[in-house]
Amino acid sequence: MRTRFKKLFTSVNDYLDQEVTLMAWVRTNRAQAQFGFLSINDGTYFENLQVVYDNTLTNFDEISKFRVGVSVLVVGKVILTPQNKQPFEIHATKVE
Repeated sequence: MRTRFKKLFTSVNDYLDQEVTLMAWVRTNRAQAQFGFLSINDGTYFENLQVVYDNTLTNFDEISKFRVGVSVLVVGKVILTPQNKQPFEIHATKVE
């Protein structure tokens, strides 16, 4: 079932360590050799969400080439990151 950003940002504690499905557009993509970061937004909330993906995903090379405006489906786990700029992020298990 799809989770909307507004619901996720306003009640993140309900989703901690759970798998969520997100549909959104890519705002930025910072790809490196072993992992990358997608910044995505679905239009329901003003803040972007960071998705971490790594080279264990079968389509890692394809994801690394995603550019601004690409529509994505992301499945991943919600992880708290209070030491970083964002309060939480998604560790992707699937990106299409």
